[in-house]
Amino acid sequence: MFNVTFQRIVTFGLVAIITFASIWSDSISPPAQAESRIRTLTATQTDMAAHAIGSEWHNPNTLPQVVDFGPPQSNTVNSIGGMDQWLLRQGQQRVVAEPKAGVTGKNKVLIIRVHFSNATQRLSNAQLQTNWLDPLNTHFRTMSNGKNDGWDFSFYGPVNVGTRNTYVRSNNEMSDKDADNKQKLVNDVVAASDEAVLKPLLATADTVIMLMDNQSQARLRGVNSWNGRTFDFGASDPGKNIVTIYMDEGGTCTCTSAALDTYMWGVMAHELGHSLQAFKGGVHKQIDYAHPSNYRNNFELLDANYPGHISAYLKTFTMEEWLPDSFITEISNSGTQKPSEMGYCLRAIEYDPAVYATPQILRIQITGSVNYLVSAHRQKNGDDLAPIPDEGILIERVVADGMTQWEDLDKDGNVDADNPATDGNENETIKQKVVVRGLAAAGAAADRDKLWPVGTTFNDSTDGRIGANATDGITIAVTTRPNDDTWCVRVSYGAAAVQPDVGIYPWRQPPGETYETTDIWVDSPLNGYGVYRYGSWNDLTGMPVPRGNGDDPAIGSINRVYARVRNFGTANAVNVKVKFKVTDPLGVGMQNSNWALVGDGQTVTSVQFPALASIPPGGFVDVYKEWTPNPTLTAEQQAAGVFYFHSCIRVEIETVAGESITGNQDGDSEQENIQNFEATPTRSPIFEHAFDLINTKAQNRLINIFNNGNLPEGWELRINGGNSDVPIPASTTVTVPISVTATGSSAIGSSFTVSLTAAEQIDLVNLTAKDPTATDPNGKDRIHPAFAELGGFDFTVNVLADTQIACKAYKSGYFIEVVGSLDGFEGIHQAGTPLRAYALISGEVNGTSVAIPLDDRASGNVGVDGDFRMRFSARSDGKGQTTPLDPKNVRCVFPGTHLLASSSTPQQ
Repeated sequence: MFNVTFQRIVTFGLVAIITFASIWSDSISPPAQAESRIRTLTATQTDMAAHAIGSEWHNPNTLPQVVDFGPPQSNTVNSIGGMDQWLLRQGQQRVVAEPKAGVTGKNKVLIIRVHFSNATQRLSNAQLQTNWLDPLNTHFRTMSNGKNDGWDFSFYGPVNVGTRNTYVRSNNEMSDKDADNKQKLVNDVVAASDEAVLKPLLATADTVIMLMDNQSQARLRGVNSWNGRTFDFGASDPGKNIVTIYMDEGGTCTCTSAALDTYMWGVMAHELGHSLQAFKGGVHKQIDYAHPSNYRNNFELLDANYPGHISAYLKTFTMEEWLPDSFITEISNSGTQKPSEMGYCLRAIEYDPAVYATPQILRIQITGSVNYLVSAHRQKNGDDLAPIPDEGILIERVVADGMTQWEDLDKDGNVDADNPATDGNENETIKQKVVVRGLAAAGAAADRDKLWPVGTTFNDSTDGRIGANATDGITIAVTTRPNDDTWCVRVSYGAAAVQPDVGIYPWRQPPGETYETTDIWVDSPLNGYGVYRYGSWNDLTGMPVPRGNGDDPAIGSINRVYARVRNFGTANAVNVKVKFKVTDPLGVGMQNSNWALVGDGQTVTSVQFPALASIPPGGFVDVYKEWTPNPTLTAEQQAAGVFYFHSCIRVEIETVAGESITGNQDGDSEQENIQNFEATPTRSPIFEHAFDLINTKAQNRLINIFNNGNLPEGWELRINGGNSDVPIPASTTVTVPISVTATGSSAIGSSFTVSLTAAEQIDLVNLTAKDPTATDPNGKDRIHPAFAELGGFDFTVNVLADTQIACKAYKSGYFIEVVGSLDGFEGIHQAGTPLRAYALISGEVNGTSVAIPLDDRASGNVGVDGDFRMRFSARSDGKGQTTPLDPKNVRCVFPGTHLLASSSTPQQ
């Protein structure tokens, strides 16, 4: 089991300095000095900063305040971090061009020719251009229907490096103790290059291909693989996120030269196709969607079709720009899209849709999280090069968050993870987005390479089965083939297709794509219920939800943990029951599998939230549990007010009557990382921290750390000293340092999130596809290096004003009166939204300091002069406290001005 523990970066600039005051304190600490690094932009500076991000601002009466962290880079002088967020808070939508998407237009590719001293170059640059690159551009123009204009290729080299064995591990596995040799190869290539020539080529490149000669079967691990990380090109590195591809020209082979060239050309098409996925989205897309069927679909270029077409799934997802919406027919068992008795005709996906108006993809909706894709395939227009294994109708089952019930399958589709002799993929686990439902011959198992011809009928409960799954209630009959390029099908729904599907959106989905789901959040009393420190954004349905964690949980106070419980199905979900769980103990991340029920431990039902009695299709209900986290804190933690605890909250929903799709409600991905409990932020433009990688296996491993986020341009994120490949010995924990250095200026109230994902490179095995470069004359199962995601976490950086709070308290019995002052908030007081200070009371039990749980009664508004006052009882008044504690200390907290926050009333 692989585990990650972590802590979150909180802020540059303090929310508040938290001070302790004895109940009998006599004095208030002097107010803090004004923070010289905070300033208000001039009208001209504001307009320039807005123009720098493609927007504008011409109101001199409303100008942003910024924090100056240090001299900006020359190319970011007019750039203000978080300017887009400030404009959005003013109601100004950012006007920008479409984000760079590699799926359209033309991209620049730099091919660096790498020569090993013990190998010989196979093809000249001119031969590459003629035999590989020109046909490659034609191929992508064809399958993208002209939307992708191919690539502009340029060459550098040849660059002479050492022997190939210098970069090859002896056992060709990632589980040894060596560091990643791909970076070593980059280093040696850069050292042997002319920087003055290489640097401008890198500066304009979207993708870099390290193309290596190969006359040895000793394979550099990761060769013929796409890698989305930024590799360090040293002084030649222009600081871009360059997609890097490592590829061999070929190898010793008993097959003909023509066959070899076709195969290796297909390899380049496959890897460059991955680079388009990288341009499409963030690191999570790169890992999750690289091989939709885990390399087991021989009709899809980005699975195992070398070479071939982009198939139905990616043309409805990553490469959706390539096929007009009118060529995708949507049907469901509800509303106005019910299946037609006339059936549906589909033209082969290899053809340009502009020639005929016949649709090319049929999407059959089961619930909001499961659908089937139906498409027709011919050995034409690129799918004749390999060629594809069959012609006919391809049927694929798609699950929104991937499927775990079809992992590690042998050739016959049986789960056989412990027998490498039959599946070649022992103990490797990756989710599949798409599963091909192949045709089965009489008395035989389903064959993914057999398509459905005229006269056959697919029934999901009996045909094309791969592993065990509940019936979806769908039947697809292939009725006619009116011409060579067109097949027609008829679809019918059974009773099982009308079913509820309760669940929540998993983590790592838009808009954040982080290890937090839009459907779980915390509401702390420190800033008042219904107000959220991190503001709000829209979920996948366009509904506003609190951003990130919503609030940081307050130690010793009554927080509310919310879940948005959805029904993705087509029937009412009746008598829904919800459980909230938290890692036990707190503060240890996912180092163990212990989970404790939140709050009173009771399941949430319609008794507490009547709407759970019946959630209609497409509906949702927001429910919550009260949670008073009381971890054991050290005296130093209490005094500092810093409680970094990597904890996790998960939501489990019991299966409801009639439901068969349960993967989105078991808590596996329906989780929320909680990193920061009521923390005092870091007072520095440089943040340094660390997280742990824990290897519980009895073998050495190499872990790759991917990162993705929205840090402002010019800020530096360093992980593990700049080496994102971390070797971990067997049964060992390795602490990985992390730092963020801010430069330039950023708007107060802006917030930036970084996601770190730990992954391990493994081999995907396709037992039905053979590698023609194998030395075995009979061929070899095709193997492809890929990344298995193991875990990850997010941290958020908030840019806030530097403030200081001080208070003193008086006691009369169990009544407490607190008076205090706040300094440093001038100029950012929000009209109509009073600032609030909060008092945390602690007492003693047997000499041990214990927090007294209080809700938002222990708070007071801060006046324009910075003074605040509050009076309350230290008794919990029915909040679960059975024995009143003798109050001894008060800690005053100013949770911020909520420049990002918004008020909302949870829907129940």
